[in-house]
Amino acid sequence: KLAKDSGRWTTANDISILDVGTAKPDLLIDEQQIVHAVWETSNEGGGSYGAVSKPVYISYARSLDGGASWLEPIKFNSVQEESRNPAIAQDRNEQILVVWSGLPEDQIYYRISSSGGEDWSASSIIPGISGGWSVYNTMLDSSNMAVDSDGIVHLVLVGRLAGLEDR
Repeated sequence: KLAKDSGRWTTANDISILDVGTAKPDLLIDEQQIVHAVWETSNEGGGSYGAVSKPVYISYARSLDGGASWLEPIKFNSVQEESRNPAIAQDRNEQILVVWSGLPEDQIYYRISSSGGEDWSASSIIPGISGGWSVYNTMLDSSNMAVDSDGIVHLVLVGRLAGLEDR
């Protein structure tokens, strides 16, 4: 983090804790100044081209003190063989939303927390879209979310509308 008073970066803090492969982090600072992080994790270690080796799952951690210390990361258990490209945002109702791509079925999943990251909903599929894996077959893509001034979350990712997968 960049210190306000000195304009210098503070000492780095490894939040993944375990000696495993990690990739594609995303960060959110919510309305209560809690710092939330999500990333890809693999027990098999690193891979290539910015991806980790299978099996891949999404990890989540939060800091209640501005990033000085972090609570132990949790894994989002999934039904997918691979969970890739996580993104995190907070909506107008102060719910934390995490989205990711699930492979090999090429679906887009999400989980919601109404408790500031303490508890999470079960994984659900976003209907009407599929990921881009079946078309582009690359680990180099990513997803991102932004929140507009009305608190509406917008998701951008490489994918297809349902029924248009063959285009």
